[in-house]
Amino acid sequence: GLKLYVALGDAGGWYAGGQLAYARFSLNRGAALQLYGGRVFDLAPGLDGEAGIAAHVYENVPSYNYQEAYVGLLGERWSLRAYVSPDYYGIGQRSIYTEFNLRWPLAPRVSALGHVGLLHGFGGQALSYLEPRSARRADLRLGLSWQLGASSELQLAWMAAGRGGPYTWTDATRPRTAVLSLTTAF
Repeated sequence: GLKLYVALGDAGGWYAGGQLAYARFSLNRGAALQLYGGRVFDLAPGLDGEAGIAAHVYENVPSYNYQEAYVGLLGERWSLRAYVSPDYYGIGQRSIYTEFNLRWPLAPRVSALGHVGLLHGFGGQALSYLEPRSARRADLRLGLSWQLGASSELQLAWMAAGRGGPYTWTDATRPRTAVLSLTTAF
């Protein structure tokens, strides 16, 4: 699907942005909007901290709207973040998502990419129409990135995800797939 990103930042480390995409939940389809804002700050040479908030809004399924706060550590080639939501996807469960991301240069304009994440839902009430499964869901992304000029990037990645986690729906899609994406800034 097509996604549109807008991001703004200043010299003091404050930033804000948004992402507009298409979302499909069974019969409900429509726009999905993510708005975020936060601040990056120096901790030590080569190490920054980050804190922010995000809101997720779904056009045709407003009951899935939710907010989260996040904190992180940012290195030159890596990031470690934790996201906390008091009501994940509006289902009455709290969640914590932790992720580790890595970008490693291989050659001029070519980098290896890695991501591993773990989502854990807790509290609230289990939904009776879901098959028994774990409250946790792991995801993995491995790929390559090619810089195309000063403002564009092409990525080819393999992604995999578990079937657990605090979700209100089950999905029969493949848990592993390849993704080709092109990002450009203007």
